[in-house]
Amino acid sequence: IPAALIVSKTELNGQQQLVVAGSEPMRKLFLTKLSKLFLPDLLIAERAEAKGESMVPLLADKPAGQQKLAIYLCKNRRCQKPIENAEEALRLLASPSQR
Repeated sequence: IPAALIVSKTELNGQQQLVVAGSEPMRKLFLTKLSKLFLPDLLIAERAEAKGESMVPLLADKPAGQQKLAIYLCKNRRCQKPIENAEEALRLLASPSQR
């Protein structure tokens, strides 16, 4: 039944996505901290440092190879402006109003 509740919530509120872009060490550190939060309905995508355009539409317009961390909170594939502060992004994701 919990899985059914998550599906129902996603259907009602729309799919939430998170795009994490930046250098590999910064992405990994952020994702390690993020893994401590319970966010079962969040789709997470990483924009690696590879050159060229991504074939994944959600990642296509996100810059790759940048040294600073950029975290995009998205809903139904529409992303907000990037957040460059990992702690701020974690606070937003942990907030019940974001879910």
